[in-house]
Amino acid sequence: MNDARKVAIWGMTLLWIGWTGVAMAAQPATPQKGGNAGDGWPDTRAGAMARRWVEAFAKGDSAMRACLTETMATESIEQRGIPERIKSYKEVRERFGTLELASINKSKPAELEATLIASADMSKHKFVFTVQSKPPYKLISVGRLEQRSGHGHGFGH
Repeated sequence: MNDARKVAIWGMTLLWIGWTGVAMAAQPATPQKGGNAGDGWPDTRAGAMARRWVEAFAKGDSAMRACLTETMATESIEQRGIPERIKSYKEVRERFGTLELASINKSKPAELEATLIASADMSKHKFVFTVQSKPPYKLISVGRLEQRSGHGHGFGH
């Protein structure tokens, strides 16, 4: 093979490698995956609690009541009882329908921020799930981050 042909082949190879790298870099990052069959929820305590809460949210009042009763930290329930939490749940459930995981925005062992999709209108909403950092690792709060007039608003469980 002559030198000009070698240079041309190397040039095309480098060009192809460069374009491949650009194309791969341009692809969106995949959501953080972990645990349970690659369902998108991270394999952390906060991830497990968030998954359980979203599943209960979809199943209805009795499932949400059971979830809150079993997973909420005692001090959180003392501050805001289960009946108040169920009232908030019903209001949000009526507005959103069910919720489904869209993406994980931030993940720490005791805190998770996730974007959830509402089935009622396919709108996206950020939720923050906070769990105790020490045993018994119960759910401290669930909050929704909404931007209105530059202020965050939401509900808490």
